[in-house]
Parts: sequence; structure tokens; C-alpha cells
Amino acid sequence: MYWERMFDSTLFVSVDMESDGPTPYRNNLLSLGAVAYVTDTFVANSRWGLKCRGLRRLSSFFSENIRPQKGAMPDENTMKNFWFKDEHHMALYQATQDRQVPIEEGMARLVRWLEDIRSMASYPAEVVPVARPGAFDFRWFSDAFAMAGVENPFGNTGVDMQSYLMGLRHGQHYRDAKASTWKDSWANPRYPHTHIAVEDAAAQGEVFRSMYEEGINRWPRSYLALRKLRKRRLLGYED
Repeated sequence: MYWERMFDSTLFVSVDMESDGPTPYRNNLLSLGAVAYVTDTFVANSRWGLKCRGLRRLSSFFSENIRPQKGAMPDENTMKNFWFKDEHHMALYQATQDRQVPIEEGMARLVRWLEDIRSMASYPAEVVPVARPGAFDFRWFSDAFAMAGVENPFGNTGVDMQSYLMGLRHGQHYRDAKASTWKDSWANPRYPHTHIAVEDAAAQGEVFRSMYEEGINRWPRSYLALRKLRKRRLLGYED
């Protein structure tokens, strides 16, 4: 068990960002959020050998608001049709304006946070970002590291959740795995989608955890162990 965990450890980092437009450099990165999960083995009943593979959420969350970037401007359509469309969204936008830090400081803090949580996982833990839509979020993170002059710790890796589910379901079409097809039971009601970066990172992280665990625990014993684990999580006993 020890050696299995030591050499089969992946740190999945659910990442999310908010911006005032669709294009890095042209528009501003407003905020970043990240929540980490490490691969682990859970034992539901040692006597009967009930165990499953899963993801353990780490307790440290990352959240940072970023100051406007030099040369970037808010996109008029994004501001009008999203951030300023009603009082609720205006309040969400205002939340991104509090305690802002320069992008150089924000990205350096993210790197330090990743180093800290990597030390909590079994060695060596490969760090892989997770997002939906991955093509959008990963581009913003990559360009943010470049703008800050900080080496990107994610490199060129990344898991797009819709692509992951397409493979899991052996789907022929990308649309077969869109969010409207996801199971309601995959979401964790304790972590709703709010358009606050760190909260959305937690919300999508919980969905990815459910996808991942359901995909790798297919045998009767491991699936039964997974059901017991999920029941404990819903009762607040397991993270």
C-alpha cells in the first residue's frame, strides 16, 4: 500500500479565473482560484477488503484578486452583458476589486502555494490543472504566468473535464459530454457555482472528483466502497 501510494500520486488542481473580457493582454485578469486533490486509497471495510481509489481534497484553498494589467481594458460587451447586467453580478464584480495584488505577486504566490500543497502529497506528485472549459482557463493561466515573468509550474499539461468525460463514456461526439449531461449527484451542494473564482474551483473540483472516482471504481467491491465513502462525505465525515 505504501509503495503504491508513493509512486502513483497525482495532484489534480482545479483552477478557475474571472476576467473582464475574453482575451488575455487585451482584457484584465480579475481573480484566480485553485483547490487541490491528491490520489489516495480509501478503506471502507478492512475485514471484507472493501477499498476504492479516489481523490482526497487538501484543506488549503488558493484565492487572489489581481490588479488591472498594463495596457489591458475591460471588454464592453462582457461588462454590459455579464458583470453589470444586474445587482447580483455587480456585487460579484465588486468582490474582485477587493485586496488586489499586482499580477507578479499573485502568480508568485500561486507557485508557492503549489509547492506547499505538493509537500502534502506522496512523493513524487505530478501537478496537473483541471478546468472547464480547459482551453479558456488554461490560456489565461499560461499568459498570466508569462505576464508576471514567472515560470509556469503546470507546463503544457491540463485536463479539460468535458474531454475527460468524453473518453470515460467512450463518446463519439464532444457534445455527448457537455455539462448538461453531467449527473446531478456529481456536484457537492456544499460548494455551489457562484462566479467567485475559488468557489467555482471548488465546485468543479467536486464534480471532477466524482467523475474520476466513478471511472476507476467499476468492480463490485470497489464500487460498494465508493458508495460508502460518498455517504460519509455527504454526512461531513470525509473530504
